[in-house]
Amino acid sequence: IWCQTVAPFLIYSIIEFAIFVALIVQVREEGWTSRMRESGSIEKKEE
Repeated sequence: IWCQTVAPFLIYSIIEFAIFVALIVQVREEGWTSRMRESGSIEKKEE
């Protein structure tokens, strides 16, 4: 019974955490690329 109660909550928490981390990483990457573009040290890769 304990496992049935905790397992879904644990999975939900992990998914929420993963989404949260993914958003932070995405924002950081966007910030880095915009900074790099401003300094002009990155080549534009458009395919």
